[in-house]
Amino acid sequence: MKKWNFRSLGFSLLLAMLGTGLIAAMGYGTAFYRLLDRSELDKLEHTSAAVIRPIANLATRSVNGGNLMKLRSSDSMDLYLSSDVRYLLIEGVSKGSPKTAFSAALPPRPIAYEFAAEGVDASAMRRRFGDLDGKRVDSESWLYAVATTLPEVTNGGRMIAVFPADSLQGAVVRTVKSVAATSLVMLLIMLLAAFVLGRLISRPVIAIATQIREVSDSLDLSRRVDVRRKNEVGEMAAAFNLLVEKLQGLIGEVDSSTVRVSTAVGNIDKMAHSVNERIQRQKSETAMVATAMSEMTAVAEEMAKSTGAVAESARSADEQVSVGKQMAARAVDVIERLAQNVQGAFNEVQQLSVEAESVGGVLEVIRGIAEQTNLLALNA
Repeated sequence: MKKWNFRSLGFSLLLAMLGTGLIAAMGYGTAFYRLLDRSELDKLEHTSAAVIRPIANLATRSVNGGNLMKLRSSDSMDLYLSSDVRYLLIEGVSKGSPKTAFSAALPPRPIAYEFAAEGVDASAMRRRFGDLDGKRVDSESWLYAVATTLPEVTNGGRMIAVFPADSLQGAVVRTVKSVAATSLVMLLIMLLAAFVLGRLISRPVIAIATQIREVSDSLDLSRRVDVRRKNEVGEMAAAFNLLVEKLQGLIGEVDSSTVRVSTAVGNIDKMAHSVNERIQRQKSETAMVATAMSEMTAVAEEMAKSTGAVAESARSADEQVSVGKQMAARAVDVIERLAQNVQGAFNEVQQLSVEAESVGGVLEVIRGIAEQTNLLALNA
């Protein structure tokens, strides 16, 4: 059994259409309730207006004449009961009458009459509707109250009549039932439509997603997604094919670049091998130069020793010359030996000059090797 995917496109569409259905049902219920309530209220207003008319005529005559007995008569009671009025309040000021030969003058006086149907609390009605001006529906006790003036009363008067509003309460019940039935039908229709549309919309999307997943798993960039629909789904498939085509071309360029880089690496390896051979040769030549320099250093040390000996002989000769004044007889022999030593030193100096020229040649060889080393370093 296939499980519901609560993140799928079809489920989202189903939720959207169900939400739309609920909003539509609520709007329909509100409009239907207002229409039915307005209709029932209009009916109640017309009925109460027709019922109030004879009562208002009776109240006008009674208040102008100051006759409360007429308001309390059995005929009046029958009128009140037949009109289905729950509470009635009549207030005004009588017209009064002038003095006649048979009666004294009657000044205007306040007239107030109150009627309450059986089981109705008159004082509670007076507190609730005594200050009413116009019309009002009491939804707590479902009563409709209307306050009207008595224009034909000479000194002014008014009347408040309260009627049962059970029809309005029935309108609410009927509205709830009607809205519930209509909403249920609308939700079922929306559910079916959402299911069908969700399948129609999600099926091609799922098919394209499956093909894209196959391309991703196989990494076969030569495959393409099937494009059949001329809508957003088809555009998505075409865009994916274009992306795969560009990736394929890019990977081809990368392969070509890899081949070129591999060739260049091979050439660099050969050059490195050649440079290594040159470095080895240079290393051997440098070792030879180092050996020659070591030998030259030894020769220089020998020359230094010979020169030191010459200097020492010179100092000794100077001392002997100083002493020669005292040893004149022996001076000739010493001078002859000194001359021989000087001749030997001269020969050694000449030999040192020859060796110094050899050292200069060695330095020239070293300078040449250094220049070749610099050239090899620049070539590398």
